Amino acid sequence: MIDKIKSLQERELAILIKIDDLFREYNIKYFLAYGTVLGCIRHNGFIPWDDDIDIFIFGRDLPKIKEIFRSVNTGFLRLDDYDTAKNYPYSFPKIVDDRTSLKEEAFKLVDYKCGAYVDIFPLFELSDNILKRFFSEKLRYMRHVLLRYYYIDVQGRSLFVKIFHNIIKKICKIDRIQDKLYKTYIRESCNGSMYSEPTIFLKKFYLPKSMFDDSVRMLFEGNEFSIPIDYDRFLKIVYGDYMKLPPVEKRKSTHIIHDLMINGKSIE
Repeated sequence: MIDKIKSLQERELAILIKIDDLFREYNIKYFLAYGTVLGCIRHNGFIPWDDDIDIFIFGRDLPKIKEIFRSVNTGFLRLDDYDTAKNYPYSFPKIVDDRTSLKEEAFKLVDYKCGAYVDIFPLFELSDNILKRFFSEKLRYMRHVLLRYYYIDVQGRSLFVKIFHNIIKKICKIDRIQDKLYKTYIRESCNGSMYSEPTIFLKKFYLPKSMFDDSVRMLFEGNEFSIPIDYDRFLKIVYGDYMKLPPVEKRKSTHIIHDLMINGKSIE
């Protein structure tokens, strides 16, 4: 497992370095996110047991990023989302190392070829109008659930989950659901004061816009990358006392990698 994590971290760092060069060249703002910014502050690099990299972008920049990947030679990088990759099971894009192959346990039966990746979480504004925000967020959550259950592996699941999965497979036009989610991410400003992203649905995790007014460059694995200017506030919202290490039994990845291949070689 250590070899697999180390191999993934090396590939993901190479992807992040290329992303940093590309986004700075085209004036696209990004910020290290979640466990990646936590690792940056607490470990000056990867959390030792973490096996992925997360970044935030502004949702309004997503069409520009998609156009860059359509029109520019990005080397070994490709952008995967619902309209560039067949059977794409995620609600947010990934930038993938095309020289690798990876399957996550949750989607091991899905006919989607992933690889070592960096997760791209587009930040989009939420309305400050409570009713408007309530209904729009409930609709977004429903679409997220439908997407999840459309692709989920139901082996060993309850009868209810299997029935729900089969109904969704029969009646849902999944590309249309993905397109509706995408349009949520890129919509024009609603003059709200908070951001969300595709995996946030709880009010306590909504992110104040001021947190992303600017960025600061910090060392991560010996390279400088951009993190939110108010990273302390972000980390306290998400992790609480973030400098405190979790108990030993919780120091493990949240992802289960079913299969990883690098340059045609399986990594155990």
